[in-house]
Amino acid sequence: MKFTQTIAAIALTTLMMVSCKKEATENTENATATTEHTQDQPAQLATASFTVEGMHCEVGCAGHLEKKLAKLDGVQKAEIDFEAKKATIEYDTNVLTPEVLVQTVENAADGKTYKVSDVVNTADKAMLFNKDKKKKKAKKEEAAKENTTEEKKSCSSGEKKACCATKKAETL
Repeated sequence: MKFTQTIAAIALTTLMMVSCKKEATENTENATATTEHTQDQPAQLATASFTVEGMHCEVGCAGHLEKKLAKLDGVQKAEIDFEAKKATIEYDTNVLTPEVLVQTVENAADGKTYKVSDVVNTADKAMLFNKDKKKKKAKKEEAAKENTTEEKKSCSSGEKKACCATKKAETL
């Protein structure tokens, strides 16, 4: 009887050890997969700066807000200049948006103490620059189409221009 109990205890202990190891390796694999997924996208850093109204002291208010912003996932660097009432945050655009930064500051105390204004974001400027390039390109393409259309109209109306003469010569 004692022999059977000993074998049962050893079997139970072995079973528990094997199942724990399997679970531990599964957790490690999941953690590795999550880390690899996050590292797929390279960090796209941008800087947001804004004015913060409602700060009364450098250590309490400005320090508190700076720490709160620095703790956010994706923030590389957070600085608040109490004298100028200016916050400057360097962050990853894949993780955060300027709206989240503003909400974090405005909700830091009771939701009424700090007010944010004059938000300037370098990521927006980059997007605006790309939009301007696209608009210029579209205008050039449109102008080229209009020129082509005008040439066809003038040739078909019977006007003789140098371009029409060369086209007629090419067709003969």
